Amino acid sequence: GIPINVVSNPKHRIVENKYYTDAEKKDLMVRREKALDYMRKSMTMFNLKDASNGYTIEYIMTLFKSIEPIIKGRKVVLVVDNLHKLRSTKEFRSDKSLVDSVCANLKILSGVYKCPVIATVEHTKASIQLGETGGSAIKESSSLHYDANLILTVVVKQVVGTFKLLDMVVSKNKMSTFIGTLPFRLYPDQSKVE
Repeated sequence: GIPINVVSNPKHRIVENKYYTDAEKKDLMVRREKALDYMRKSMTMFNLKDASNGYTIEYIMTLFKSIEPIIKGRKVVLVVDNLHKLRSTKEFRSDKSLVDSVCANLKILSGVYKCPVIATVEHTKASIQLGETGGSAIKESSSLHYDANLILTVVVKQVVGTFKLLDMVVSKNKMSTFIGTLPFRLYPDQSKVE
């Protein structure tokens, strides 16, 4: 329930913020510490890499190989922001071939390390214009659709003050029998979803 910028920079955003009363500052610091304590108790390691570290499938495979001794016996989750931007050091004739290779390697990585791979993907322009939300709306969808165990599409329905009403459309689900739409409320400044 605290804006992300406040959490990441408490000295400037809380302690030295002239717009908060002392009671508000204390409350924000306590809430920040409780949230961080929850994260510390919930995970033993967090590793964030961005494109400057490397954004190729080979880099990800090498990274997992290098941290293999550390992650033995631990639950690992790989989150890839925009799978379509993930590249390869190899040359491919088409984007479809590249995506096929990336998907195959992520499937291998998921199996070897027994870790879920969560990725955001791009939709085709046509699907955005038509409001399509199924797996076929995803760019280069054949391998992505085939390899995925779960496909969720987030659709912004309405902006209401400080939050957005979203629909989470489940179009493919190998984890349970649910296929359909779930409503959510998103508070972007807090990265909070209800």
